[in-house]
Amino acid sequence: MLRNGLTGDWIGTFVGHKGAVWGCSLDKEALRCATGSADFSARVFDAVSGDELACLPHSHIVRTVAFGPDGTSLVTGGYEKLLRVYDLGALPASASSAAATARASALAEAPPPPAPLVAATAPDKVRRALFNAEGLLFTSYIDAPGLGVWDLRTGRCVRTLETGCVVSDFSFAEGGSGEASSSGGGTTLVVAGGKAASLYDASSLSLVKSFGFDFGINSAAFDPSRSRVVAGKRDLEREREILERERYSRERERERERERERERERERERERERERERERERERKSFARFSSFFSFLFFFLSRFRKSTPKLNSFFLNDPLNQTPNQIPNIKGGDDMWCHLLDSATGEELEACRGHHGPIHALRFAPGGATYASGSEDGTIRLWSTDWVERHGAGAGAEAAAEAAAAAAVAEAAAASEAIAAA
Repeated sequence: MLRNGLTGDWIGTFVGHKGAVWGCSLDKEALRCATGSADFSARVFDAVSGDELACLPHSHIVRTVAFGPDGTSLVTGGYEKLLRVYDLGALPASASSAAATARASALAEAPPPPAPLVAATAPDKVRRALFNAEGLLFTSYIDAPGLGVWDLRTGRCVRTLETGCVVSDFSFAEGGSGEASSSGGGTTLVVAGGKAASLYDASSLSLVKSFGFDFGINSAAFDPSRSRVVAGKRDLEREREILERERYSRERERERERERERERERERERERERERERERERERKSFARFSSFFSFLFFFLSRFRKSTPKLNSFFLNDPLNQTPNQIPNIKGGDDMWCHLLDSATGEELEACRGHHGPIHALRFAPGGATYASGSEDGTIRLWSTDWVERHGAGAGAEAAAEAAAAAAVAEAAAASEAIAAA
C-alpha cells in the first residue's frame, strides 16, 4: 500500500502478487514502485496510477528490491543467493502508454520482461540490499553476519563490514554534524543487529558510535539534524515461543508418522496371523480327512478281527480299543516499544508505547520532526520526535487547570446541597 507520510492516509494499493510481500522501494521521483514477494517474482508498478509495468520472475523467494542511483536500474535479491540487476530504461513511462503501444501493435502482445544484466552470487540468502550515493550496493544476509559492499560494474564483493552478528536492518542518513554523525556532515550508515544500534561513516566504514541495549534490536534509524536515534525492540521471548511451537509441531508430526508406521506394522502382523490361522485350518482339514480314512479302515478291519488270531491280537493291543484309564494324557501348548535516544550522550529520551507486536522497521521523515514505526501487529504508527519538549510543560499546565475547575464544580455542588437541606 502507498500512504501519505505526514498523515498516514491511504493513497492506493499495488495489486498483483500472490504471496507475502517482503520488500518494496520507490525511485527518487516516486514515479515507480518495485516490490519483491514470496510468489517467486518481483514487480514494477506505476506509482501514480498503480498499474503494473513489468513482472520479473525468479526461482525462489525475493526478499529485497532497490532502485539504482540513476533510477533506471533495479537490483533484486533473496533466497536464490543471487543479486540480479535489471535495466528499466526499456520499460514505458506509464501503464497507459504501454497499453496504447500494445493496442497499436498488430500482435497486441505485452513485451517480455527485461533480462538481468548481472547475476552476482552472494555468500548467503540476501535479506536487504541498498545503494549508497556512490553507486555501491550494500547487502545484509539472512544467516551470515556482516555487510557486503558490491561493485556491480564487476559483479564482485569489494569489501565486507564485520559486525559480529547478523544484521537485521540498515539504512543511510544524509547530512548532519556532531559526534554521532559522519565527518563533514556526510552520509551515516545505520546498522541494527544483535543487541546494538551502530553508526558508521558511510565512506570509510569506520565505527562512529554504538548504542547497546539489554534486548535484541530489529530496526534502527538516525536523524543527524536533531541528533536522534530510534531503535525497535526485538521480541526474543516471542521468537523463542514461535520456534518452540514449530519444534513441537514437527515433533508431533514425527510422532504421528511413527504411530502410523506402528499401525501399519500391526496390520501386517494381523495379516500374518490370519495367514497362520488359514494354514492351521488347512492342516486340520487335512488331518480330518486322514483320520476319516483310517477310521474307515479300522472299521472295515474290525469286522474280521476274530477271523484271524494275529489280527485279533493287533486290535486288542491297539490304543483305540483301550479303556479311558489306559489312554496316555496329551497336552499342547516451541518489549514492543520505540526507544528514542540522544545520539550525543546515549541517554534515552522517550519510550513510545503502542504497538502490540515486534517492531520490524523505523525511519525518520525528512527534517526529522516525526518518525514512523512498522510492527508485526499490522500497523504503522507516526511519532513526534520532540513531543516531550513541545508538549510536556503545556500538558502539565492544562492538567492543573482541569483539576482546579473540577474542584470548583465540586464545591458549588456541595453548597447547593447544603442550601437545599436548610
